[in-house]
Amino acid sequence: MKLKIDRSKVTEGDVVTVKWDAGRAKSVTGAVITIDNGFRKAEIPVERSGEKKFRLNRSEGKTVIVFTAVADGKFLRAEQRVRVKAGRQYDSYTVVRENVFKRLGMWLKLFWQSIPHDKRHSWVMLFILFLSFVLSIFHTTCAFYGLGILALYLIWTLL
Repeated sequence: MKLKIDRSKVTEGDVVTVKWDAGRAKSVTGAVITIDNGFRKAEIPVERSGEKKFRLNRSEGKTVIVFTAVADGKFLRAEQRVRVKAGRQYDSYTVVRENVFKRLGMWLKLFWQSIPHDKRHSWVMLFILFLSFVLSIFHTTCAFYGLGILALYLIWTLL
């Protein structure tokens, strides 16, 4: 497991690049980057390896960046500290160029991986029902088509 930060000393408002890698584990789940600036702790779900840029703002001197994950059933943790000198005043940290849809997709992927395999069909059926009911608010035939799709999905799972 590796966690690397490009600079160990920064001024408030500077951007640091954080790189992480969970190693050669076969299965990695629950990978999270945690940033604790002394005022607030934030957790960001991440892939098993990658790179992100963060703007480190208000801090009590040292900001702690931690990468945690469960790899092959073992809890892994790597920690790095960044000394943050007073400078420009900000409320907290901000993520540089964070794509909301990418973040949502990553969250959905982690959610899907956490569901036991025997319960995934139930979640798919609930999603189809929910989507057909929501769409039927705008177009009434969507309920009919949604129930038809649900019936086809049930037939497909039984075959």
